[in-house]
Amino acid sequence: MSTVGSVSIIAITVAMGSAVLTAAGAAVTVHKTAVAADSAALAAAEAATGWIHADPCEIAAQVAAAYGAELRSCEIDELGDSRIKTSGRTVFGEVIRESHAGLGDNL
Repeated sequence: MSTVGSVSIIAITVAMGSAVLTAAGAAVTVHKTAVAADSAALAAAEAATGWIHADPCEIAAQVAAAYGAELRSCEIDELGDSRIKTSGRTVFGEVIRESHAGLGDNL
């Protein structure tokens, strides 16, 4: 095999590996953003119903930040149910995930 052929194969392998790692990193961010939304919604609902002594939206922001996400919106209804939106950044753009939690109709 010639030197040019070897260099070409190495270059193609490196390029493909970089693409795979970039996509994998983006997938991890998407999942972390979704987990951040779910966890923040649970924490906010628990704070709203008195299980945690904290402001619901403040605790949701702290939980989202612990996962590397940003709290975009936090809504608490009269029953203590929470609706949370979080965001994260990938090389492909912004990822936004939503979640809700609370007692609902199970009173």
